[in-house]
Amino acid sequence: MSFKGAKYDIVIDKSTQCQVKLDDQFTNSDNSVSQNLLNIIIKQAFRDTHLKQIGRAPRFFDVANPIVLPAQNLKIWSGFKASAC
Repeated sequence: MSFKGAKYDIVIDKSTQCQVKLDDQFTNSDNSVSQNLLNIIIKQAFRDTHLKQIGRAPRFFDVANPIVLPAQNLKIWSGFKASAC
């Protein structure tokens, strides 16, 4: 994975002494069980920050702090999508 021009490897150690290694595309091709676990952790982290999930996809929105555009009669919620796939 690359961030601000620097290359990083993301490794999450588990108590089983196995490792989850995500490649440049943030994909773990070795173990789908690990991916499911990471997705559960990501979703719970979003919920713990009081973001609201809308729909079944891992899309979370900050409904408590909308950007209000009164001239257009619109409210915009900033949102996030994250998953380990």
